[in-house]
Amino acid sequence: MKTLLTLCVVFLLVPVAAFCADTRPAVERDDDTETLRVFIFAGIFYHVGENDMSFGPYRKDAAKWLQSTVARSRQDLALPSLRWFVSQQPPTDEKGLNAIDVTANLAAIAAADPAFIHLKAFNLIPQAEQLVISTAGIVQLGELLAQSYLEPR
Repeated sequence: MKTLLTLCVVFLLVPVAAFCADTRPAVERDDDTETLRVFIFAGIFYHVGENDMSFGPYRKDAAKWLQSTVARSRQDLALPSLRWFVSQQPPTDEKGLNAIDVTANLAAIAAADPAFIHLKAFNLIPQAEQLVISTAGIVQLGELLAQSYLEPR
């Protein structure tokens, strides 16, 4: 019987990628090919951007909502130390929104939770529009996320 260790990437309808690699295994058996596949979650990558940075009601509660999602995912997957790599684009600089410090709120979560890695993606290729990251910026963001995952912690 062959055993395959699979690194998988799943992109959902929200900006989340679940990576399988270093922690708890999930096993799938294919008796027809006598293959055993082992999937292991290494972490979840999430990008806080656009609406969370620019729409007041979202910006106000973005960190709280994300913290709740993190806790629930860990509970649902029975992985209490599942790592979350959370990238954040710069908050929209707008008079009515600047009183809501979403960066500080996310940093506070990261300070209290060593498995919550807050990545400030504030030096991406300049955006042509205030909210929308360009294709080159998205590639750069992907590189930042990959580097953060590969860094020893």
